[in-house]
Amino acid sequence: RIMSRDHESLRNSPTIPVDLTDGGEREVNFGDGGIEVSGRFVLTGSSLDNVDLSSSAATLLPIAPPPFGLPELLQEKGYDWQKGWPEVERARETSWEVLAYRNSFWHCRVMPDAEGRFSAKVPTPGSYDFDIHINVLSPTGESSAGMAIAVRTVRITVGESDAAQVDVGDLEIPAYPEITNDDAVPSFKFRDSTGKTAALEDFAGRFVLLHFWAEREPSSQADLSQLEELAEVLADKNSDARIISIGSQYGRENIQRATSIEDYWIDGRPIVDREKRSEQQDYLAICRDLNIWWLPRYLVVDPEGNLAYIGDLEGALEMMRDVVGQ
Repeated sequence: RIMSRDHESLRNSPTIPVDLTDGGEREVNFGDGGIEVSGRFVLTGSSLDNVDLSSSAATLLPIAPPPFGLPELLQEKGYDWQKGWPEVERARETSWEVLAYRNSFWHCRVMPDAEGRFSAKVPTPGSYDFDIHINVLSPTGESSAGMAIAVRTVRITVGESDAAQVDVGDLEIPAYPEITNDDAVPSFKFRDSTGKTAALEDFAGRFVLLHFWAEREPSSQADLSQLEELAEVLADKNSDARIISIGSQYGRENIQRATSIEDYWIDGRPIVDREKRSEQQDYLAICRDLNIWWLPRYLVVDPEGNLAYIGDLEGALEMMRDVVGQ
């Protein structure tokens, strides 16, 4: 993979597999040849305003027979390469073998601009799959949490007559369903530092503030001090409301945790075990169901298990103070 220090040239990053024997040589052309494919990713079904799509990414993959055979995992699934890549893209999250299979093909990682426009080059005519993951920036302009707000695989065809360029137009990617106030909050499990597991329904009958955070986000440490103050208010008022802080990134020892805040971790994080990558799927599914598109993110769950608030810290603090009458 050849990458440039120029950020703009990183919008497209082709990968060209090279099969060599010991002492072998092969010439690879990284020039300007190929057929340009352009278009625009369009996010639909989202209530977010002024979405910046520049942190999104897509992988352009050819529909072609496997050059080095199928991985065992895909053989077990009865995978048919002619049906395309969606199954492989899902499976690669749980298998490095499948990731290696994808990397045995020419493919190109494509990143759009803020409005979703993209341009990339394919080496030859044929059918290709666009595996598209739409990520959004937070309202403050910080990076997303790496959780795709929308995912879709789109088949495109580059014909023999498309000698230099083909415009595929607008590719619509429907957003995942949004959770709104009064919706039932999907249950999920989390664990504390001792390995003890709890579930959201264990806190039924009381208000719960869920704080999703990441050690890499600069606002997380500052937020913790305000959550600590809220915890003291709840204690003074003898409130049974709870604050649950849920970590979602590496390096928990690098954050000075607030002692009166219940501290949990979603299974599969913050430690990533390459032999147990499937655990991360639980984390991604939780973030999708709860609309955790960036971090930090705050949800207030009412005693009936329904969503009372989703948004930033200020709004969450205001609601929790109303709960205790302050």
